[in-house]
Amino acid sequence: DGYESRGNSYRHQGQFDEAIPDYNHALQLKSDYALAYYYLGLTADLEGQYDTAIATMGKYIEMQPKDPDGFAERGLDYFEKGQYPQAIADFNKALELQPNRAYALVERGSAHFLAGQTSQAAADFELAIGVNPASPTAVYAALWLHIAKMRLHQEGNEELREVAQKADLSSWPGPVLKFYLGQMTEDELMAAA
Repeated sequence: DGYESRGNSYRHQGQFDEAIPDYNHALQLKSDYALAYYYLGLTADLEGQYDTAIATMGKYIEMQPKDPDGFAERGLDYFEKGQYPQAIADFNKALELQPNRAYALVERGSAHFLAGQTSQAAADFELAIGVNPASPTAVYAALWLHIAKMRLHQEGNEELREVAQKADLSSWPGPVLKFYLGQMTEDELMAAA
């Protein structure tokens, strides 16, 4: 659809006020246009309108119940609202549909961590690292795992060193990992940020 395509162009340029009417117009023309709901939900999320994003992504999920993206995106919106049980439920569904989705593992782990479920969080971060230890997502997972293990009074540097050997630490969040390992000063970290 032309309206959905133009809305995507506006969204990619950060022009959310122009994107939303295009998605809505696409839905007026075709009320069962699932992708328009998906992109409308993404745009609402980018604007910080999490209730709207949750409701809109819910419509997308009704139409596309086998797409893990809808659940993962709605889980992020629940996470942003601090509704961790709902976020965890959506990340569970996304992972049921696509088990090796490292980003969803990190997000579910983060929700567990903030909900006070540190052991479950650590398990998710370990799984996320295992998906692709060389990825930026693994770097985030290793950092979170380090923090979770500190809270559990366990040593957490092993995973940091393991991921550091495999990942590209020249791009973000690599400098944070180098800082945690003592390979970068605070001033160097701030300059990298």
